[in-house]
Amino acid sequence: MNVNFHFNLKQFAVLFFIIAAWALSSGGLSPKLTFGAEIAGETIITQNSGGAQEDVYMAAPEDLNHSDYFSNSIAAFCISDSSEVQNLYLLDAMNGRIKKFTTEGNFISIIKINSSDEVKLNELCGIYSAGGNVTAVHSQNSILTLNSAGEKILKLNFPAGFECRKILKMNEKTITAYDYDNSIIARFEITAGSPELKKLAEYEDVLFPWLISNERFLSCSLISPDSLFVYGRSFSARVKNEAYIKLKTNEAISQFKIIGSDAASNIYLRYCTGIIENIAVISPDLRLIETIVFEAKHIANRANLLYDECVGRDGSIYAAYHEKNKLIIKKLIKK
Repeated sequence: MNVNFHFNLKQFAVLFFIIAAWALSSGGLSPKLTFGAEIAGETIITQNSGGAQEDVYMAAPEDLNHSDYFSNSIAAFCISDSSEVQNLYLLDAMNGRIKKFTTEGNFISIIKINSSDEVKLNELCGIYSAGGNVTAVHSQNSILTLNSAGEKILKLNFPAGFECRKILKMNEKTITAYDYDNSIIARFEITAGSPELKKLAEYEDVLFPWLISNERFLSCSLISPDSLFVYGRSFSARVKNEAYIKLKTNEAISQFKIIGSDAASNIYLRYCTGIIENIAVISPDLRLIETIVFEAKHIANRANLLYDECVGRDGSIYAAYHEKNKLIIKKLIKK
């Protein structure tokens, strides 16, 4: 999958160069036209490649460990899943640390990750924070939770056969995670006193899912080159396609995934049509609210396939990419 693009934004006039708009149908709804919202973008975090405090580890393109898709040749980042103050967390795995920033890009602190028999830095591939003083990092096989001093709280292991590529939700009782390689979303129970996670439910054949409750989640499917469906599904109901929204365009669609949700539980679906970046904002009942449109004039490398974009509770969009041995995080805000 080619995940290269750049967030070089144009003014609202770009919309007049976009072919009309795309049609919406949800169940039996009639088609509806929507137009893009104007947005502004600013670079809020820039990190050089290296080992100093202001750096992050980045494998050179010629390095055998280099990957545009997953950590940890490129750093992963997330926004805290919190109903209060949110912060950004940047996993700099090979340097053994997590960097914490405000949503304006101001540096707050470093959480050290100590390499040991329990965690191998070169295996870490993702990060999750529910806010407060607890942060989780994970490999494909296990999760390590740390306090703000970098001290271990829990080490939890996924059952054999599940390869965790992204943590979607985590609390004191359960973890919901995504196995990208096998296209599985699964929910696990945390058992007191045991490091082994117990699988409670799973759903197969899903692509870039997004959890909307303990039972329900959304996933995308490209039915034809110009028709993208978002399905509402349930762990307990094995009938697929219980609800859906269809996004139809006049150009072939590529590089699509759900990147996050806001305080109103609206989800943000990013997809490309030609050189145009689109973000569809979709309500919890699967109705299109608006489409944010901007043009990518220059090619840049996405930082991490599953941990390169996130959405704040206020609807701000954060995106990371690497360019000329720098990691850049931009904040996109509607004007």
